[in-house]
Amino acid sequence: MPEENKKSVFNEAVLQMNRLNVLQSAMNEFRINPFSRMHSPFQWDFELWSACLDGLYLEVSPKLTSTEDKEAMELLNEVKKRNIELLKVKDVSTWGMNIHREKMWRIREALFNAEKTIRKFMDNHNLGSPNADDDSGDPYA
Repeated sequence: MPEENKKSVFNEAVLQMNRLNVLQSAMNEFRINPFSRMHSPFQWDFELWSACLDGLYLEVSPKLTSTEDKEAMELLNEVKKRNIELLKVKDVSTWGMNIHREKMWRIREALFNAEKTIRKFMDNHNLGSPNADDDSGDPYA
C-alpha cells in the first residue's frame, strides 16, 4: 500500500531563491535590447527573456491561486503568440526591422506585462522582497 502525504526532509527554499535570482538577473540583461542577439548567436534576446519568464512562472506556480495561475498563463500565451508573430519575419535588416516596429512593440509590451504580473505574484506569496511592516525596515519586527 503506497504511503500518502509524504513530507520532504530537504527544504529547497535557498535553492529556489537562487534560481529566482538567476532568472531575474538574466531577464534584466535581455530586457536591455530584446531585438539583438547579444547573448546567443542563435536566438533573439526576446526569446531568451520569454524562456526566463517560463522558468519564473514554473518556480512560482505552485504558490499561485487558480485565478493568478489563469492570469499568468494568459499573459504567457500572449507572449508566445507575439513571439511567433515576430519570428515569422524573414527580413531582419535595419529596414525590415523598421517595418516591423509595431510587432516589436507588441512583443516588448507582452513580455513586460507578463514579467510585471509574475513578479507581483511573487511578492504576494513572499517569494520576493518582503515589505517592512514598520519604520525600522525590519519585516519581522
